[in-house]
Amino acid sequence: AGNYKLESAMSDSIQEQRRLKLVELLSNYKDKGVTVAALARKYGIDTSHISQLKNKNRGFGEDAARNLEIALNLPKFYFEPSYQDLGIDDILNNAPKPLVASDDNKRIPIDLYDVKVCCGNGSQTFGFEPVKRPLFFNESFFVKKRRKPSHCILVYAINDSMSPYICDGDVVMIDRSVVEPRDGEVYAVWFEGELMFKRIFKETGGVLRLS
Repeated sequence: AGNYKLESAMSDSIQEQRRLKLVELLSNYKDKGVTVAALARKYGIDTSHISQLKNKNRGFGEDAARNLEIALNLPKFYFEPSYQDLGIDDILNNAPKPLVASDDNKRIPIDLYDVKVCCGNGSQTFGFEPVKRPLFFNESFFVKKRRKPSHCILVYAINDSMSPYICDGDVVMIDRSVVEPRDGEVYAVWFEGELMFKRIFKETGGVLRLS
């Protein structure tokens, strides 16, 4: 029990240091005139995802740190306490893409449906409900992800069983053209009358296992 508490305390401490580093980074961006909204738009990130990490509403584990570093074009291990910090000017100079979206970066609306998809045992609230509102993404986001905007919709996630990857209240993009599952990927699945997010694993004999 003693070892578990020690490891847990160390993990919490590291996550707090990552969070503080994110807060500092966002503050430095703000001083340079780059808002969180502009940053999120440029890199195709949901502002709520950044806010949840910043406000301790989402775990800031190693996977979350690495994914955010990739999303924001930061050096690998930037959020680790041992990383030798770069100034905001160095980050701006070394970023492979400009941080402020240019006028010629086309903005594409994707419909957000009033549909809730459960991350647990399923949801019976599914239906082609009215579009709540469109959310806008840079065209470069779809180029990077190799997706066609016409194939994509947005829905809400409920339940935290897939946290920290998908959390309760997250807006999730679904590519409706992908109907052939790939091993280990997450899909929106209609199964036994229930709509849910599940990770699909392919097993011998063509059997699909939902996790």
